[in-house]
Amino acid sequence: MYTDASRQDEITIGRQISLGTAATSALTLPIFARASSNGLALPAGTYTDTVQVTLSW
Repeated sequence: MYTDASRQDEITIGRQISLGTAATSALTLPIFARASSNGLALPAGTYTDTVQVTLSW
């Protein structure tokens, strides 16, 4: 998973991402990903996975 569409800034396990200060409106945090199999691109389709997120403040 990455924080940018060019997939240069990887979100590694345990990495913290600052979301700024509290607000009363919803916060959108775009997350980008790439699926591969042994380094090869997968065919177009629908893929699912589960991501665990911990929020602390």
